[in-house]
Amino acid sequence: MSLITVLSMLGSLVAGVAVAVGHHFFYLSHDGHIVGTSADQEWVLRIGTGLTFLVRFFYSFSLGIVLVQVFWGSFQNTLGTTMGTADRAFEIRTNPAALFDLGFWAFSPMMVFHGIVYWLLPLALVIAPSSLTITIRRNSDELELLYEYHRRNLFLAYLIPGVLVVVGCIVGVINIMGSTKSYSSTLSTVIRTSRNESLDRLIQITDRNGGNPLPKNLARTKVRLASLYGTSVALDGENFAIEIVGYVSGNMADNGTRQAHRGDGQGDEGRLGVQ
Repeated sequence: MSLITVLSMLGSLVAGVAVAVGHHFFYLSHDGHIVGTSADQEWVLRIGTGLTFLVRFFYSFSLGIVLVQVFWGSFQNTLGTTMGTADRAFEIRTNPAALFDLGFWAFSPMMVFHGIVYWLLPLALVIAPSSLTITIRRNSDELELLYEYHRRNLFLAYLIPGVLVVVGCIVGVINIMGSTKSYSSTLSTVIRTSRNESLDRLIQITDRNGGNPLPKNLARTKVRLASLYGTSVALDGENFAIEIVGYVSGNMADNGTRQAHRGDGQGDEGRLGVQ
């Protein structure tokens, strides 16, 4: 699993760089050439926009993998973060709301950095299609329309995001090497859970644990990723789960659930199995 993740992350980066280089040579091949028909001009612009989209896709795909690895790496190393903050952090690729959560900044500054890059990436690539413009040149008594390629604009549009994605890939590889495993966010992985009596007490049947926002008693529960033994969920030869480590003041579950954790012993810890 780790090898596949690393290859996907680095392969997407390489593919993005390759498309960016191809975009450069495509514009270079048109530099100084006479503009043909309006249809030809439209196709040149369409191809340039399509290449920009592909670069953005590969860069974003690579950064998305990085964000997953950094999330679980931070989740495993933390002393505990609220379930609400972890929930927003986990959705950073689809919802930037976590960037406005101070708890998220304290949870993982590295993830905040890559989250900002992830969401600002489209803005940087807006410059790329405009790198090829049309100028007018007088030739004898006639006016000619020529393509003019502005290399600097394209290099800045691709170089800055590319360097940031490279940094992200390095961080992602370091996280995988540090934990000797990679993590997934696929649905089949999320639903493979190890339930126990403590979690059943915390998450009542009437709770909207699948909706937004989370109920206050869940959002204020402090959790972390920890090793877990004695369950049927084994991933890469070792069991991992979300462990309940505490409650923020004012949590609705303080009175009942906390006592249940103290009295049930090690075999009844509040943990939810994940990869």
